[in-house]
Amino acid sequence: MKSKNLFAKTLLFFGTPILYFLHPFRFYGKENLPEDGGFIIASNHIFWLDAFYIALGSRKNLHFMAKSELFKHSFFNWFFRSLNAFPVKRGYFDRRALKTASEIVSAGDVLGIFPEGGIVTRDGRPTNAKWGVAYITHQCKCPVVPVSIYSKKGKGVFKRIVVRFGEPIAFEKFGFSQKPDRAEYTAAADYIMQKIITQWEKGNERN
Repeated sequence: MKSKNLFAKTLLFFGTPILYFLHPFRFYGKENLPEDGGFIIASNHIFWLDAFYIALGSRKNLHFMAKSELFKHSFFNWFFRSLNAFPVKRGYFDRRALKTASEIVSAGDVLGIFPEGGIVTRDGRPTNAKWGVAYITHQCKCPVVPVSIYSKKGKGVFKRIVVRFGEPIAFEKFGFSQKPDRAEYTAAADYIMQKIITQWEKGNERN
């Protein structure tokens, strides 16, 4: 998985001016991204272009977990997989998706997750995380980088987007027991989400 997807790289290269025209963007905290080893990027989710902005800002070999409904049509199945996305069945213990997630991180690549499970707010403010992000973190045993996507004036066309990368949360910080239960996963997911909210509340600040 170390080799970057040529289609994804090409699309980002030629699509960057279009993305900037649609939503002028700024990136802060890119120095917080680990240089080596696999890790998870966990971000709030305000609109469908979020994954593209995170990929553009991180410059990493990024793979995103996306809802399985997006892959039902053969063309979209090809398109999203070509962008290093893979399906996960929501509301279901998807062993195949979890195995793929672990393989991505073990290979030294980056796994992108939207802990809220989808686009859930109109104003963009982060809400509650589902416990699955903590389960995946426990399986991968890797750091988690909290990322916020912020737009002061909503998510319409020509609204400025700020993508902020927070300091990595070391795996040891979660203090998982040998066999975590649902309550422990929920507490860890809430902790990750609080870090995302902390980044989001900085708004347009430059630090």
